[in-house]
Amino acid sequence: MYQEKLFIKLRSFLRKTGFTKCLAKFYIKKDYEAKFENSLLALIKENDIIYDIGANRGFYTKKFLLKATAGKVFAFEPVPECNVVISDLLPLYKNLVVYPFALSSNNGEFPMSIGNDKLNATSKLKTERGENDILVTVKTLDNVIQENKTVPNVIKIDVEGYELEVLKGMKATLKNEKVMVVAIEVHFKLLENNGQKDAPHQIVNTLTQNNFKVKWIDPSHIIATRGRN
Repeated sequence: MYQEKLFIKLRSFLRKTGFTKCLAKFYIKKDYEAKFENSLLALIKENDIIYDIGANRGFYTKKFLLKATAGKVFAFEPVPECNVVISDLLPLYKNLVVYPFALSSNNGEFPMSIGNDKLNATSKLKTERGENDILVTVKTLDNVIQENKTVPNVIKIDVEGYELEVLKGMKATLKNEKVMVVAIEVHFKLLENNGQKDAPHQIVNTLTQNNFKVKWIDPSHIIATRGRN
């Protein structure tokens, strides 16, 4: 745990000094997410139930579908333009379910800003609605599982600074032994901007308290495993 705290503090310090921007530029040239992607895909079994939370336009969704050929993939994506793109996969994959809502710590409706990047990848939930924001439906993962009666084996979370809120909404889910892999992109800057400077530590602590073994794959991605290597 001491090493985790030290890593998180070092990561935050390097970001503030601007070093992580230089590091990111280097890693982008070297395919920054490749190690995370390969590490995650290597853990997936063909009969897995996978929840892709923050699916965007389906980059990981498609890879999950190709790995879990005898399982099922649930893609969560509230941005309308992105949801349409993922929904185009439905006729091709009978084991795909697409949900047009976001996940967080509470049920309701929340404002979301739409990212102006090409893939809308920087879209994120907000606490106050801006002029160009949209309202999206938000549910807790625990509530979703109560409704669909399907517990995932693998969960991937990429929600632009709301990763801790997603974890808060899946307390019962994390206790279920069927969940064996939780992979998260940790957005240090966005979490800090949301007033959650200690969120990276809380994320790790939440997972370890539920008997997951947490590993930092790179400065922004963690993969937590329980009962699967």
